[in-house]
Amino acid sequence: MAPKFFNDNLPFGVDSSYLRAIDDAIAYWEKRDGATFEKTPSESDANVRIQWVKEFGGEHLGYALGGQ
Repeated sequence: MAPKFFNDNLPFGVDSSYLRAIDDAIAYWEKRDGATFEKTPSESDANVRIQWVKEFGGEHLGYALGGQ
């Protein structure tokens, strides 16, 4: 079964071209690893939730919740 991902809305004022980063990453993993992903409109159905932060702060680019 393909992992399902939910993509939150971009923060106000952020250019929508950043959404392409998700499409590019999915295409890369599908081509390189033969993986498949399914986008879901429902956060509760997703295995992965993508959130956008306008000013994250610190030295991190992102993080995983729950140690997963």
